[in-house]
Amino acid sequence: PPSSSDSHLFAVMPVQFKFRGEKAFRSLLNVTTPCTLQRVKTAIYEQARISDATTDLHLDSNATGTTLDPKALLVEDSLVQVLVRRTPKADTQLGGSLALDDDFGAGGDLDDDDLAMDRVVQQHDVSGLG
Repeated sequence: PPSSSDSHLFAVMPVQFKFRGEKAFRSLLNVTTPCTLQRVKTAIYEQARISDATTDLHLDSNATGTTLDPKALLVEDSLVQVLVRRTPKADTQLGGSLALDDDFGAGGDLDDDDLAMDRVVQQHDVSGLG
């Protein structure tokens, strides 16, 4: 006779995701409803091989087109389709501006790079004239 876990397999619904611009949804591996929003995000980071240190994920509900309500993931036997938007993570903690400088080239380093690039361009222009 089938065990209780076997009969439960028929009631399990996957959580599916796709990034903006993609046509097809993909099922998250080992994620079924009911589950938490954090579980979904963690699985997307792992499955899509995205770094959670540098990228934030914003999840929208495919059904409503608005931000995914965490309660939607708590409904048993519910197919949840999630639209995912990736955004660079902004570090809001102390020292965040340093991380921003390193990651995005903003701040003092950018000015040095710009000056160096300007010098190279000027040298090139001068040599082109002579």
